Amino acid sequence: MEEYKDSELTLDVFKSVLSLPQFKGYTAGIVVQAYLPDALFFYDEILEFSRARIAEGGAPVKVRLVKGANLQMETIVSSLKGWPNPIWPGKVDVDANYLYILDKALRPENARVVHIGVASHNFFTIGYAFLLSREHGVEPYVTFEMLEGMANHLPRVMKGLEKQVILYTPVVRKEHFLNAVSYLVRRLDENTGEDNFLRYSFNLKPEGRQWNFLRDQFLEAYQKKDSVRPHKNRNQDRNLPPVRVTDIDTFRNEPDTDLDLKQNRRWALQVLKKWERMRDSEFVIPVQFGDRQERTDQTKKYYDRSKNDQVSVCEVQLASPKQVERIVEIADRDTSGWRTIPLAERNAILHEAAEQLSSRRGDLIGCMSAITGKTFVEGDMEVSEAINFCRYYPISFQAFDRLQAVENSPKGVVLVIPPWNFPLAIPVGGVAAGLAAGNTVILKPATVAYPIAWKFAECFWDAGVPKEALQLVCPADRGSLNWLSAHPAIRHTILTGGTETAFKLQLNAPRTPLSAETGGKNAIIVTGSADQDKAIMNVVASAFGNAGQKCSACSLLLLDRKTYESHSFKNKLRDAVTSLHTGSVWEPDNWVGPMVTNRNEKLLHAFEHLEPGEEWLVPPVFVDEKKYILRPTVKWGG
Repeated sequence: MEEYKDSELTLDVFKSVLSLPQFKGYTAGIVVQAYLPDALFFYDEILEFSRARIAEGGAPVKVRLVKGANLQMETIVSSLKGWPNPIWPGKVDVDANYLYILDKALRPENARVVHIGVASHNFFTIGYAFLLSREHGVEPYVTFEMLEGMANHLPRVMKGLEKQVILYTPVVRKEHFLNAVSYLVRRLDENTGEDNFLRYSFNLKPEGRQWNFLRDQFLEAYQKKDSVRPHKNRNQDRNLPPVRVTDIDTFRNEPDTDLDLKQNRRWALQVLKKWERMRDSEFVIPVQFGDRQERTDQTKKYYDRSKNDQVSVCEVQLASPKQVERIVEIADRDTSGWRTIPLAERNAILHEAAEQLSSRRGDLIGCMSAITGKTFVEGDMEVSEAINFCRYYPISFQAFDRLQAVENSPKGVVLVIPPWNFPLAIPVGGVAAGLAAGNTVILKPATVAYPIAWKFAECFWDAGVPKEALQLVCPADRGSLNWLSAHPAIRHTILTGGTETAFKLQLNAPRTPLSAETGGKNAIIVTGSADQDKAIMNVVASAFGNAGQKCSACSLLLLDRKTYESHSFKNKLRDAVTSLHTGSVWEPDNWVGPMVTNRNEKLLHAFEHLEPGEEWLVPPVFVDEKKYILRPTVKWGG
């Protein structure tokens, strides 16, 4: 169990495999890491399993007790995701927990059931385990485990005491040598850490300064061990109401859902189950202008791409040209007085919008899955980003409001035209920015993603944003959009989309300021000095995340000759690409879901025409009848 995210899964697989009849007499081992405050919970589960296994005539199992193997990565991931770090905060805490677990593990009734591997280079810890095992008479069930090539005098000493010593070292084929080196470099990095025992072990002499430091460190851990209380640092539970943010003047990132936790996985499955069953009879969106709703004869149905377009999940009423005119008139008049509301009040309302988004996280994710084929994890990250926008923009605007020599005032009506590939985060960003500055906003979402915009607009309205200040429009004809973008009431346009669309908007409304983020080719360069495994991991994530439907997706991989001619790199890239689970978003283990359209002439042309020197490293394969779901595909050469 190396990464915390895999700990429950690893233990579950371990128990499941050893429960098979053919492995009844097989002795196997698993690692428990003492730098986790919940390490004893893992040990207790293994102890209970092994005791039941022995009672049925099976063999005991073994636990290799280590202090920790992934400290830096756990810290980095926790910081990026906004989660509590799953490990103890300090070295002494880890050592105390290690001794605490040893106290239980080396009791005779436990050591006979779960054999123990004492994995450490700290000879104070080793000495403690040695004396405790001898005192309890459990020495036959205890081994001492270390790394080959590090502190070699310790294994020699333990062998001299007639103790069983296991030395770990990676053994690989020549072509996999980089994997071995990366393992050893990581161990070396950990063992030279500021608090690590081995850092001080060279030329160590009793009663010297370094000796006294290490001795005092051990004694402090020893004094602390009996007060250790096992617990989990991560307790996020999406089944409970989210904790409200009370400080609305300090920005902090919203945490993503921690799907390493069982209760959150159950919540996610319930969300998927609910939205997989959604039908258009339950989800009908009217035309709305101001606080009025109307029905029209022109409608658009939305079909589930994960089900071959056979299930309609939503029906949208499309706005007529007259209704579009009415929407612009209401936004221009600002009948709600949004432009006169003080910034402090706008800040409070937008923070409440963030709370509404947070409380409806599941439905927003489910809607994205049903409408645009977002996988659960990708949708979850969008909700977090949308929440951040609602808090960040009004807080950041306070800096402008405090300027003494500069006055600011709302522009008027802001038109937001977002894309379909990030149907929540990007439009919420434009809307929140416009509203934070005191403008009224007209949101023209991508038609293919309109129902998602409706869902998050409800969050803004329920938070206190007047329906006259935020209006949505889904025109029945293209001419209405051209008319809207050129209307003199529009004082600023925010676009995220194609470069061609940006130029059309400029031509259509040359006097209207335009903030445009457009797409382009995204290339990644990998040289011979790169870590191949990490490079491939990041290339694959960039190229095929969001089914490759984002402007930042890696569409071109540039390799130097050494890497290009490396059979190892080529094979590993192929393996990584073909390992990605592809299919329906309602199956949570799928990493690549459906594309938003099955009518892409450029894509089909690329499939049917290989340029000179090109070949298929991974050929294109559709997994569904309607050709929405495409397995990750790679061309090689050219």
